[in-house]
Amino acid sequence: MKNTWTSMKCKQKMRITEMMFDSVIEIYKETGNMPLEEQYEEIVRDIFPKCNVQKLQYEDLLSAFRRKQKKFAKKIDAIVNPAPKPPKVKEIDPEKLARKRAARKLKRERKRQKALEAELKEYIDHIEQYSEYDDMYCYVAGYTSNGMPYGLTWEDEGIDPDLPFEEKVRIYESRADK
Repeated sequence: MKNTWTSMKCKQKMRITEMMFDSVIEIYKETGNMPLEEQYEEIVRDIFPKCNVQKLQYEDLLSAFRRKQKKFAKKIDAIVNPAPKPPKVKEIDPEKLARKRAARKLKRERKRQKALEAELKEYIDHIEQYSEYDDMYCYVAGYTSNGMPYGLTWEDEGIDPDLPFEEKVRIYESRADK
C-alpha cells in the first residue's frame, strides 16, 4: 500500500509536524527529556484526530513521527542551548587604515620634533647664559634687583678666564661630572 504521508500536500505536512513538535516540547518541559519510544504511540494517538486528513493512516503518521525525532531533538537543543553569537568583525577600509597609520606616524614625528626643539632651545638658553658672561661667570646663580648677574666666576673654579669659551665649559662640565 502507498505511504499516505508522502502523498499529502506540503502545507498539511507542515501543520501536522508543528503539532508533533508542540507535543514533544510539552513533554520536554514536563520531564526535561525527549519523549521515550513507549510514549510515541500515545502522542500520535493524541495528534491523529486533530489532523483532519482523510487519506492519512495512523501507521504512516507514527513512522513519520519516529523519523522526525532526531530533527526535533536538534531543534530543542538549539533552543535550550543557543550557540554563542560570533563576535562582530568590523570591516575596515584599507585606505582609511593607511590614512590613520600615516596620521599616527605624523603625530609621533611632530611630538619628537617638538621634544628636539625644546631640548635645543634649552641648550641654546644655557649657552646664551654663559656666552653673555663668558668672560666673567661660569655659573650664573641669579640676578640682582638691578638685573646684574651673580654666581661663580671662572677664576673661583680655578679655570683660566683667558681660555676659549668652549674649552672653559668642557673643563667645568668635566669637573661637575666627577
